[in-house]
Amino acid sequence: MKTRTYSLIIFSALAMAAPVLAQAGPSISPLKLNWVLDQVRENNSDVKAAQAEADMADAMITSSRAWPDPEIGVEFWDFPRPGLDLNASGSKWLDISQEIPFPAKTILESSVASHAAELKKVEANKVLQEQLFMAKQAYWDLYTASESLKVVSRTVHTLNDLADVSARRIGQGQGGRMEQLMDPMAKMESIGLQNQVLALAQERVEAQTKLEQLIGVTLPGYSDLEAGPLPDLSGLSQMTIEERAMDSRPGMLEAKHHLLHMKAQQKLALSGWMPDLMLQYSLIDNTGGPQTGMAMAKVNLPFIWFWRQGAEVRAADKEVEASEGMVRSSMLETSAMVESEWEMLKTARAQLENDTTVALPNAELALKLGLSGYKSGSVGVTDALNAVKSYLMTNLEAIGLTAQIRRSVAGLEALVGGSLDKKYELETSHESH
Repeated sequence: MKTRTYSLIIFSALAMAAPVLAQAGPSISPLKLNWVLDQVRENNSDVKAAQAEADMADAMITSSRAWPDPEIGVEFWDFPRPGLDLNASGSKWLDISQEIPFPAKTILESSVASHAAELKKVEANKVLQEQLFMAKQAYWDLYTASESLKVVSRTVHTLNDLADVSARRIGQGQGGRMEQLMDPMAKMESIGLQNQVLALAQERVEAQTKLEQLIGVTLPGYSDLEAGPLPDLSGLSQMTIEERAMDSRPGMLEAKHHLLHMKAQQKLALSGWMPDLMLQYSLIDNTGGPQTGMAMAKVNLPFIWFWRQGAEVRAADKEVEASEGMVRSSMLETSAMVESEWEMLKTARAQLENDTTVALPNAELALKLGLSGYKSGSVGVTDALNAVKSYLMTNLEAIGLTAQIRRSVAGLEALVGGSLDKKYELETSHESH
């Protein structure tokens, strides 16, 4: 009865930890990663904010092409004092003036605004890729916790089978020291599994909460998480991925566009040495005299106070130098990150291949032999429990490696700014055209 009580405790914990798995019926479909990523693109608040900033910067391009606003003014001269009798003024002026910047300045300001808009677009794409990467990580965290709960549940069944065999033998008076040892050992393993279930339940809740935060909606009911096949990585190598990352990694593109933006700012600073023109025309109404007009043209002289303009040009030069350093740093960082993620992917795939071809089949075989051997009396308690624990650990390791492979792929996709799957890229390119 004690063994059955422990079984009920564990199964209750499983039901509380994974309500979706417990309640899911045949009509509820698995949760798919592609659906999750679509929700990130459509509903993620950070992605929306970054896109809005990019749209704002794009609108500023047109604004940068405009001249300063024209000015219009009215002047009243020679009216008697004290008082403010404007009708008694000796002359009235209507002034219209327009400041005309040096022609190159307007062009350069437009260029600066265009590069700023491109930089904002790159930053918006960087935010998107970051949010997609985080959603993938949360998805695979949820997958790991959910699949691990299933394995623990199967292990509970197996452990209970061993305990039931021991209980029957003791009940039939056939129990020896081996059965007496199995009872406390099975209880200790049950407590360990119960604690593991509670920890996995917490991990599952955290992953699901994080995922809902990233997709901006509540997850619908689902029966399972779809792992799906690995992307088509045939023909890919560390070198080809690094080349793609150098061209399209969001961080690299951000550094490159920042450099272009700073170079445009540098040219605009240099144009500050060129004078601006100001034109003014006035209509003059003289009391008791003829109506006259006045035209005036002015230019500013920026080279008089040369230290101000010189300092601005030097500051712009230093900004360009700093941006060039950012590009070089980003290139080194990109190369190191590609190498690290690629090696992690290779290692995880090799380990999973070993588990799939050798460890998992032998763990399954050892479990069957341990159960049957214990039932027949040819296998002792320690060997039977070791077979159960080996089965559990091997399956948990395979689940973890499966998720790690997907995480490494997600990391590489974040570096190249898109999918590594050739088929997906061709379909996406065709749809965009």
